[in-house]
Amino acid sequence: MASVTSMSSGTQSNLDQLRVRQAVRSANQAEANAEALKVQAADAQNRANQAQAYADSVATQSAQAQTVAGVTRLQVTSLSSEQQVVSQVGNTAGPSIAVQRPVATTASISGPVAPGPVMNSLGQLTGKIINTLA
Repeated sequence: MASVTSMSSGTQSNLDQLRVRQAVRSANQAEANAEALKVQAADAQNRANQAQAYADSVATQSAQAQTVAGVTRLQVTSLSSEQQVVSQVGNTAGPSIAVQRPVATTASISGPVAPGPVMNSLGQLTGKIINTLA
């Protein structure tokens, strides 16, 4: 019977070693899976960061477009009002009065500017403006 017991204990030892090897393989595979998931998570985080940056960029562009639209609406309203005034002045004063519109310029003026000719009530250009308050 001693030989059956020693044989059984040798078989038990082999089974234990087999279980250890299987446990090591399972642990290695779990570790590899964890590393793969870690890489996927980092990739997903990078894509999320890029998506957020794009969303921020689009939001900024949208805000700029809304600002431009608002300024344009104000300019259209102003132009429309100006045209109504010109039309009303033309209707009440008759065809002899020419209405001059201010010219928008981006150039800066570097010093005093001499006044130009002035249009009188008959639509004629006259000389210089004279300061009558002096």
